[in-house]
Amino acid sequence: MLKRYLSEPAWRALQEAKARQLIARAASGVTELLDERVARVYGDWDTYRAAVSVLPPDQVRNYERAGIILQPKQVEFAKAAREADESDTPDQIGVGGARGGGKSFSVFASVGVDDCQRFPGLKVLYLRRTAKAGQEQMQDLVQSALGHVDCVPKITRVDYPNGSRIVIGGYKDDREAMKYQGIEYDVLVIEELTQLTERTYKTLRLSSRSSKGWRPRVYTTFNPLGIGHQWVKRTFIDPHRRGERGRTTFIPSLVSDNAFNNPEYVLNLDDLTGAEKHAYRWGDWDVASGAYFETWDYNTHVIAPLEKILPHWRKWGAMDAGFQHWNMVYFFAENGDGDTIIFHELAHRKHHADTIAPDIHATLASYGLTVADLRPFVVGTDAFHLAAGQQETLAQQYKKHGISLSAADMSPGSRIAGWQLLSRSLGDPRGGKKPTLYITRNCARLIETLPYAERDPNNAEDVKKWNTDEDGQGGDDPLDAARYGLKAGMKRGQAVVESERYA
Repeated sequence: MLKRYLSEPAWRALQEAKARQLIARAASGVTELLDERVARVYGDWDTYRAAVSVLPPDQVRNYERAGIILQPKQVEFAKAAREADESDTPDQIGVGGARGGGKSFSVFASVGVDDCQRFPGLKVLYLRRTAKAGQEQMQDLVQSALGHVDCVPKITRVDYPNGSRIVIGGYKDDREAMKYQGIEYDVLVIEELTQLTERTYKTLRLSSRSSKGWRPRVYTTFNPLGIGHQWVKRTFIDPHRRGERGRTTFIPSLVSDNAFNNPEYVLNLDDLTGAEKHAYRWGDWDVASGAYFETWDYNTHVIAPLEKILPHWRKWGAMDAGFQHWNMVYFFAENGDGDTIIFHELAHRKHHADTIAPDIHATLASYGLTVADLRPFVVGTDAFHLAAGQQETLAQQYKKHGISLSAADMSPGSRIAGWQLLSRSLGDPRGGKKPTLYITRNCARLIETLPYAERDPNNAEDVKKWNTDEDGQGGDDPLDAARYGLKAGMKRGQAVVESERYA
């Protein structure tokens, strides 16, 4: 490499000369480097200019001076990064999905080409998984993104004339990642976030703070699978799907979003099978090894919330009662085409019937319905037995609030039969079999839980049980309530096991 034969001042002077030359060429629009990349990604300069018109002009100039033509997904990331300057915008920006989408370049170019050059004295922590391959990839990123930028790259840091710097760190697990906690960084970048636990991420995020007049932020990349899959999905993917704009934003990317991938790399992804192919080729977040409901497909099964329920539709309800665990209520409707729609979810934890019952009435009223329209409204049979220290059964407590409950089918074999019914109702969208069950987007817990239901290792026909943790995360309560409701719906409007024998 030329740098090893030059003194530091000489190397700096050469880099500055290269940068000035590229700036002049970029300004005239004739640089071969930029022309080649524009042609490859956009076809022509007019299309490119239209694509980057959403970015501030100075940001576009920073990239072009570095010889970088942002691809469409990278434009989205660059836009989100600049918007993070303003309050009340997401300060945690994630990009990812399938492999090969150019997500690492998006993030490194954002901090190295734009942020560190436009804001003096910026301090960036750039965390990557530690391995020889990771170190080589980091060197490739530095060369491709910063080859025409006035900076001094070193093995563990990149320094800029304006005092900004990127500190390059590594981790192999949570314990190593935690050694960076407590140090102030204006920007925190974490590659492969799904390899860390949520607790470690939250602790590291406390280091994202600034006293320079800069709004601190987190940039992160990730693929599905890994120990952090579910919490990353809950934090970044689910809000994106619901169209929510909170503290996080997510930019999905696929291998097809990167025009600079070679065909062989795409073929290698195509050769994957099972969960790995869904995750790494297609960026499928609704995938899990050993999943019970293998045909679940978010884009097919999840539909927009219903604005109204037609009078001739059959309606019914189901509840899985809980206090320490989640108390889940679902409302079902069968439309004129014979499809079942789970159209609303109520989730309560550590609440009693006198709180939940009014919510049930109010929710039904928002659809122009009453409890009398639900035929039946089923609940697990424990609701008809007296619990220790209680004077009334749970069913009697709801009866006082005008809600008559029937007992769900919990006969021997009904649990497995319920899972099989749920599985059949999902159909097989990828295999061309149309579903008969759809779930509206406002049933968040069911949508989050269903794709991660695992087969019981002791009985492949059953779903493995799991409980809500101390923070209220997880648990199979939504699945149980959905199972009760689907079984009740099979009765075509007739109540299942009558509650009188439990009263």
